[in-house]
Amino acid sequence: MKARIRKLFGLLMGPRPRVHSIPFGPLRNKKIYMAPHFSPRMWFGINEPSLVPLCKQYIKPSFTIFDIGAHVGYTTLLFAHFLNNSGTIHAFEILPFTADFLAKTVEANNLSQVTIHRVGLGVKKEIITLPIGQTAMTSMNPKQIEGTEHETCMVAPLDDYKKEAALPNPDLIKMDIEGAEIDCLMGGINLIAESRPIMFIAFHSHQLLVDGVNLLSEFGYTFHRKQETLTREKINQLQDPFNENILCLPG
Repeated sequence: MKARIRKLFGLLMGPRPRVHSIPFGPLRNKKIYMAPHFSPRMWFGINEPSLVPLCKQYIKPSFTIFDIGAHVGYTTLLFAHFLNNSGTIHAFEILPFTADFLAKTVEANNLSQVTIHRVGLGVKKEIITLPIGQTAMTSMNPKQIEGTEHETCMVAPLDDYKKEAALPNPDLIKMDIEGAEIDCLMGGINLIAESRPIMFIAFHSHQLLVDGVNLLSEFGYTFHRKQETLTREKINQLQDPFNENILCLPG
């Protein structure tokens, strides 16, 4: 159904990517570079509704934020809005094709506090080939994405990349990387232990949620969903299909 809506919207609005002024929501009048069929919700400014209250509650002006899986820049814009022209954002995007869209979004809004990193984050350093999906997204599991074109992409562990790029410790990490979240966490385990950031993680299956909880519980994190604290019992009651943002708070 969602794919049909995107296709119909693209036919109505045209397939050409362009700088678009968002009409509604907290990002009203902000500019984003995208094609309409990527996401009607992004186009209208009503995407990621679960992140907005979390941003309001937890983001402070001085924060350093890692936006892992920044796509064309919608969440990057959201974080910049709540930072209110302060703090810093490091936006990570694995697809060079999509990172070009992200760069145009950043440029269109004069976001000088944003640095773009054209790299995916995993458990080891490698060069891989990934498909470009119809919505400028991809997956480390190619079976999940249909794409007619492919790109060569760089992947690195977050711990190694942070050191090589001399990045500061993050206060907050947002992660939405289409099923690669556990590899990313494993590759950044030293950073997590050292800086203990607040995390907004989109878990893309129930098993990934269980694995993430098992990993982060060792560092005293608690887990929250829709203003509800997730106990082990409640987590076990959840079922697939599961794809939700989970708030992970350091203890």
